[in-house]
Amino acid sequence: MKVLVTGATGFLGGSLVRSLIKKGRIVKAFVRPESNSAMLRRLGVELCFGDLLCVETLREALRDVETVFHCAAQVALRPTQRLFDTNVQGTKHFLQASLDAGIAKVIHMSSAAVVAGNDAAVITDRMPYAPENDYAVSKIKAEKIAFQFRKKGLKIAIMRPCSIIGPNEPHFLPLLVRMLKSRCMFVVGDARVRWHLVYIDDVVNAVLLAERSDETFHDSYIIAGKEISSKREVLDCMADVLGVRRPWRMPKPLAYGIAALAEAIRRAGIGEIPFTYAVIESFYKDRVFDISHAREQLGYDPQFGVEEAIQRSLSGYVGR
Repeated sequence: MKVLVTGATGFLGGSLVRSLIKKGRIVKAFVRPESNSAMLRRLGVELCFGDLLCVETLREALRDVETVFHCAAQVALRPTQRLFDTNVQGTKHFLQASLDAGIAKVIHMSSAAVVAGNDAAVITDRMPYAPENDYAVSKIKAEKIAFQFRKKGLKIAIMRPCSIIGPNEPHFLPLLVRMLKSRCMFVVGDARVRWHLVYIDDVVNAVLLAERSDETFHDSYIIAGKEISSKREVLDCMADVLGVRRPWRMPKPLAYGIAALAEAIRRAGIGEIPFTYAVIESFYKDRVFDISHAREQLGYDPQFGVEEAIQRSLSGYVGR
């Protein structure tokens, strides 16, 4: 039987498709008509064009499918309505269509962001929901919908990766590289707080492990890397790999002043400066996740340390 991957032109979905193809699986990809599907065509993947909000296209995509990997999501916080339409309503439509189609297994890609706001030194997947932004709120709403469909008989495994790093990561890596190369990258304070990352190949491996056991379809799993570094160490390593100067230190009072100015500019509708109070606070809060649950139940064993993950992730930027 075939497997279906949503969000297959994205960072995570595309990596998962490549791994599935290498393992000899027959893959269908659910993609938007306007997406760049050249890579999928080269791999010989069966393309199903549609939208998560269009139930009819979902039904067609799910034909002759046994297992589904739901990776499609919007990460950007704006436009807000689109964020919730895609991540919440889209998930609801997709799971309803999967239930109607008699899909055997669904692996739903959520995020560690749903619990990241908990005030604890180490975040576990047994902690209560604690969102810090609208993206996390949307993923919480999607998880709650998944729980409802579990009660209806749909087998759903929920995966919660932390910040994923890897070649062609599109969300935060390009911005960090630009700031480092232009010498605009800074840290607030000494930036000794811990920052837990996970390499893309480790996430894909965890997802494939989750598919194997029926036990996983009643639970949720945080997925993170094998090593934990400070934010300063991560950014310094990135600078060293790129061959540029390491980030400079911004005093906290100056940082708060800039954040206040950025907020005033945003409220006035003049523009958007990606420097907020949340950015400042991120330099003072640990981001460490407990992966013992995934280790015990999935057999998850992350292979990539921080330095190797950064080197692999930035290989395409070196010398550019």
